[in-house]
Amino acid sequence: MKKIPITILVSAVFCAACFSPPPEAPEVKPAILPRLAVLPFISGGAIADDLEETFAWRLANIPDIRKHYNIVPITPQIRKNIKQEKTYNSAFDAGQEVRADYVMVSFVKALARQWVMYIVIMDVQTKELITGDYKKIDFLDDIPLQFPAMTARMMGAVSKKRTNVPKLAVDVCKIPPLGNIKADVPAVLTQLLANEMANNGMFRVFPRTDNIDAATIAYEKERTSAKNVVIDKTDLTAADFVLSCKISSLTTPPNPPFEMLGEIVDISNNRLLTGSHVAFDMIEDAPDYIVKLGKSLSSSLQ
Repeated sequence: MKKIPITILVSAVFCAACFSPPPEAPEVKPAILPRLAVLPFISGGAIADDLEETFAWRLANIPDIRKHYNIVPITPQIRKNIKQEKTYNSAFDAGQEVRADYVMVSFVKALARQWVMYIVIMDVQTKELITGDYKKIDFLDDIPLQFPAMTARMMGAVSKKRTNVPKLAVDVCKIPPLGNIKADVPAVLTQLLANEMANNGMFRVFPRTDNIDAATIAYEKERTSAKNVVIDKTDLTAADFVLSCKISSLTTPPNPPFEMLGEIVDISNNRLLTGSHVAFDMIEDAPDYIVKLGKSLSSSLQ
């Protein structure tokens, strides 16, 4: 048998390797996105029922949101319940019904002579405020025009969200009696301040605006005392800190200028952690200054 030189054998092996198919890359499965229920707007009659749902549809189809969440369709019964109850608890119930991880709840509310729209994303199980944003509006046409910028800011906060930070409860803002102020204004101002604290990333934020939350804040404030506060612990995510705020005036009856004061208290030892304030002339100007108050409170803790 004729012998083949070793150099030829090596070349043949090398060439075979050149033409062999490359190894298959491991399959990369797409990440499972959390489920988000985008609920109809809550406006208390400020906008028509069909527009409350239309605006929610417009929100649900913004591409930036769908990069972070799988959107869950909303049933007719849920739409009916949201329109009737108009509370966060009804929003959480809706989220549980469609097995959503989070709910996006949007409101159009009046602050004296100014309308404010705000959008929040909240955890269905823990009731944590994940992120939120708000804009002052003058006309219905302004509402959908604000969606891209608002959702861009919110999704930016979502992508930077941390879980290894303390928990902050935000108590309902106290305001003096003013003739042109609606009853839900304290809850609106509370939510706007809570939005800023959530987006600043220093805390996991839990607004206390519904009935169960009012009991929760009472429990949190009394944790270091001898008093007993009865509350169902299954509904409670106990906070480490409480943010309280109030609006005050130096005149009687209250008149401009106004001050909005905020302070954060460490619940474990009943110690004032930090505080700040902002001044403004009209209640409808408060949203412009809440941004400054939230940043001041957060930056003092860095």
